[in-house]
Amino acid sequence: MVKNLFNLVENERFKIIEIDVRLKESDGIFYGMSLNGNNCVCINKNRPIESKRFSMLHELCHLLFGFDESNIGEECCNIFASNILFSEKDLQREFYDYTVKKDNFQILNSIDLLEKIQAIYGISIKTMCYRLYLNDIISEEQYDKFKR
Repeated sequence: MVKNLFNLVENERFKIIEIDVRLKESDGIFYGMSLNGNNCVCINKNRPIESKRFSMLHELCHLLFGFDESNIGEECCNIFASNILFSEKDLQREFYDYTVKKDNFQILNSIDLLEKIQAIYGISIKTMCYRLYLNDIISEEQYDKFKR
């Protein structure tokens, strides 16, 4: 896990700007603009740190790869952000026992496990469950419970 993801991104000439947005749906806002030679990513300062990290990487993906805001573009940016925050190697390390046993019901009922992994990797439980869903460890219906 990268301890200070914001500094890492800013060292690569991307400016992260936190703005005061009160709408829950506004996790990140994409601005394709230049400020003193830096590309800018604006994120909602009122969100939890895990959400800010995800939003920053999601919006960075739009800037780096030119994905639009279509469903496909958004999905690509979600996959990019979630894979950086919680890699395949991390997923296997943390959930190997569950993937071998296919005991996905136990994963979702173990809030202690999910919170432990959340603290280690600095990711939201929603992002973690998204990765579990993408890797067929939990079903779409199970993942939908965490999207809310």
